[in-house]
Amino acid sequence: MPNDPRRPVLADPYAVDRARVFLDETVGRMGFDARIVVHDRETETVLEFVGVDAPKLAARKGAALDALQLLLERRGQAKLTRYTPAPKRR
Repeated sequence: MPNDPRRPVLADPYAVDRARVFLDETVGRMGFDARIVVHDRETETVLEFVGVDAPKLAARKGAALDALQLLLERRGQAKLTRYTPAPKRR
């Protein structure tokens, strides 16, 4: 329940949306076919890359993800705490 008043607010929705738009646009300009989906979980807000090229973003020990995190931090938009690869979908 995203609007449950008993749940703590995990992240500023405006900041999350700005980060999502920035990542969507940047990844598209990089030539990747991937987009961001936002998940509000019990203890965190997760920005997940989905799409054909999403696994490529994690290739080379996550170098592209590290670069995207650096760009977000420099813009003051978000602090990505970790990357967890999504399970492979069949």
